Amino acid sequence: MHKYKINIILLILFLIGFALRFSSISQQLSYWNDESHAAFFARAITQTGIPQTPSGSGTGIYPIGFYYVTALFFKLFGITELSGRLPSVLIGSLLIIVIFWITKKVSDTKSAFLASFLMAF
Repeated sequence: MHKYKINIILLILFLIGFALRFSSISQQLSYWNDESHAAFFARAITQTGIPQTPSGSGTGIYPIGFYYVTALFFKLFGITELSGRLPSVLIGSLLIIVIFWITKKVSDTKSAFLASFLMAF
């Protein structure tokens, strides 16, 4: 398969995946558990600088990067549902491409497209 055809198909999958993820925000579908969890600790970061509950407990370093990315979006766009969910949309959409590259390295192009297709939808 020609490289430009691969890139076009991958771009189409990326755009479809992004549109599906972004439309869930505009339709005000509920937060996923990990999004609400990250938003809770990200809001704490914007208010106190530390990802912890009001009682002082935290989650350790497990998803700390996602908390700070979400806190950055809160700082840039305000503490809203859109800014709290946008990191998940962007990262989830980029994973479509990452999964293609990883699967192609360990398998073939057809399997990589299948993996990307499943991630997009």
